Amino acid sequence: MRPRNALVVIAALAAASIGLATSATPRQPPLERDEWLLYQNRFITADGRVVDTGNGGISHSEGQGYGMLLAVAYDDRPQFDRLWRWTVSHLQVRHDRLFAWKWKADAPTGEEVTDRNSAADGDLLIAWALARAGARWQEPRYLAAARGIASDILKLLSRKVGDRRVLLPGPEGFVHGRVATVNLSYWVFPALRELARAVPSPAWEELATSGVELVRAARFGARQLPPDWLALTDPPRPSRRFRQCSATTRSAFRSIWSGPASTPPICSSRSSITRRPRTPRHRRRSTSSAARRAQIGCPPAARRC
Repeated sequence: MRPRNALVVIAALAAASIGLATSATPRQPPLERDEWLLYQNRFITADGRVVDTGNGGISHSEGQGYGMLLAVAYDDRPQFDRLWRWTVSHLQVRHDRLFAWKWKADAPTGEEVTDRNSAADGDLLIAWALARAGARWQEPRYLAAARGIASDILKLLSRKVGDRRVLLPGPEGFVHGRVATVNLSYWVFPALRELARAVPSPAWEELATSGVELVRAARFGARQLPPDWLALTDPPRPSRRFRQCSATTRSAFRSIWSGPASTPPICSSRSSITRRPRTPRHRRRSTSSAARRAQIGCPPAARRC
């Protein structure tokens, strides 16, 4: 995402976080409408598609989920309905109740859904938005949709790996033999807590616990940060099957939503995110891609981050 666009998204999310991180039946939060209008004008089309302007104009389930959450936080039901209608019509095209993660208007194949696999963070965000919308506007249809999606998240994306219950990034392609690969930034901690009220199950708490445990355990490189993709071997290690670029910022942001009790140490004010590691003087001239990857925890075989 381009820096200017990223700042707009971060500003809108930061403003709305007061409403998103509170109870399941939030009151009208003290938010600035101008920020929401700016977000809509820049990123949402008239029919309710959230456009990733920094990624070739694609749309994805995560973006739709964030847009729906913001619409609830700003008490904008007409925009929420447009976003939800577009999401159902264009992304809920699988055989289950999860969402294809990627949509591209000018796809060369003519098939606008360019990847039918779902993305766990997008599924969680959409279900969470629906649960909040149902509570805020007393709409049973939203609550029913949230429960259906949440049930399929537990059925298709929640898996026991050893003594941990983990969140698979998607239903297909993340288990190879006995090794599962996860993405720690997909754990949307406040969504897990809220969906546990919509579909009661001990699995939600198990998922939240494993997410925090893995963030604490998966510390690699000079900065001691989690990798983007983590192979659940014994012990866990950065996966060599997927491109590695640190997902720490998103992991930290989603953890902070949950409050200090569940915030992993990467979110602390003295975190290695904000500290430059000391480099021995004789190594300071090294600018090779391998050296750069090693500093942020990428395996040597990964593409440049």
